[in-house]
Amino acid sequence: MVVTLERQIRAALREHDLEGKRLLVAVSGGPDSLALLHALYRLSGEHNLTLCGAHLNHRLRGEESEADAEFVGETFRGLGIPFTVDGVDVAAYRRRHRLSLEDAARRVRYSFLADAAAKHGADAIALGHTANDQAETVLMHIIRGSGLDGMRGMHTLGRRTIGGRRVALFRPLLDVIRSETEAYCRALRLTPRIDPSNSSPEFLRNRIRLELVPLLEGMNPSVGDALARLARNATQDSDYIREHADAVWREAARLAENGVVRLDAVALDGEHAAIRGRVLRWAIEEAGGEVTQRHILDMMALLGGAPGKRLHLSGGLGFVTGYGEAYVGRADVVEDALMPLPALRGEFFVPVPGEIRVGSWLIEASVETDMDGGDGRDFCPLSEGEEAVITEMLDMDCVGEGLMVRGRLAGDRFQPLGMEGSKSLREFMIDARVPRGWRDGLPLVVSERGIVCVPGWRIAHWARVTDATRRVLRLELSYIDVQDSQDSVITRPALRQAQDRL
Repeated sequence: MVVTLERQIRAALREHDLEGKRLLVAVSGGPDSLALLHALYRLSGEHNLTLCGAHLNHRLRGEESEADAEFVGETFRGLGIPFTVDGVDVAAYRRRHRLSLEDAARRVRYSFLADAAAKHGADAIALGHTANDQAETVLMHIIRGSGLDGMRGMHTLGRRTIGGRRVALFRPLLDVIRSETEAYCRALRLTPRIDPSNSSPEFLRNRIRLELVPLLEGMNPSVGDALARLARNATQDSDYIREHADAVWREAARLAENGVVRLDAVALDGEHAAIRGRVLRWAIEEAGGEVTQRHILDMMALLGGAPGKRLHLSGGLGFVTGYGEAYVGRADVVEDALMPLPALRGEFFVPVPGEIRVGSWLIEASVETDMDGGDGRDFCPLSEGEEAVITEMLDMDCVGEGLMVRGRLAGDRFQPLGMEGSKSLREFMIDARVPRGWRDGLPLVVSERGIVCVPGWRIAHWARVTDATRRVLRLELSYIDVQDSQDSVITRPALRQAQDRL
């Protein structure tokens, strides 16, 4: 048994080019992590490994948790391995962040391990997950309605962004069953700690292990192998999709200096939902957040739609749509990531019919008498083409002559469609969530009667098309001078992708 388990670890070290590296071994004190620690220690000379250790006291079991921490610390000291032991009140963290106890413990644990790896200069974090853990993980993801990535399960070498740090996670025991780690401990006369909470039905993973897996084994004694095949098949299919998604990512994603990810909505528009979803998932992760399927669906619903739409994501992140673009980043900076429009100075006469170039805007005006195109009560902020085009339909006779375009002025008032009275333009822009960087650059259409429309947001109530309208003023405003981005391309090397998302 000793030879078999160590052979698995030796092969994993060679396959993933970890010989000669520094590994941080995460040890809970249980049989799996204890077997991993001693196996790596026994192999360290042969493979030129430098080991360090880490243990987190979750402070959930009082004196037992303290005893576990003391046991692991003594084990590290006995092997002469430098280590970090720390404690976190997981229960308090759970209440503060409104998480399940399992999720809270996982987040706190991985954050601690990432910090410990950075402290010790480790190349990877070694974890004692076994084939049993893999089967439980796949089942848990299926129960939670995970997509293809969830059915991939865990990988021998994977990478994850934790607290802004990119860390490598090494799991060399994924082809080893739990009974083999227990036998390894017995062979080396090791006495692992037993966590009684592993038998608590409070946790979903425990119920899967204690109730669901035995039930499935009654239907298929080789269910563990079947779930392993499912994970391998899902990995193969997922990797194929990832290759295409990576090419789209390189084309569509840019990273700004403030950590905001800018996405080209036009480049994403023609892609399959599976590709768009992955790109959005990567954008959230690149910005340092955690992803839920709800987030992805909500973002996809807004992507490519009207500008200025917002979503609040977990972890203090935000998602904002712009003209043909979208942005993911910290909520306090993502709004300012919207490309600012140059301030519009002066007044410009709009010929009707005719066109005029005002700064970066091309404004075209025409008069129609054919009312079959609709009553003009609705407007489309964006066309489906590559340029940002705003079309507004207005009652020509109500608008009158002397049509002008200008930027906003102090004291401007506006009567938006559907409102009986007027309000300050400033108040309207705030309520309508016009991005701050656009407010001085929007070309306001005005006549002698007042502001005719705030393009892309609202027309004036008094300028609307009604059943009594005889002539329709059609305005098309195109933003034609989008400045080149100075953002950097975010690369995702193809060879990294199969290990990239866990």
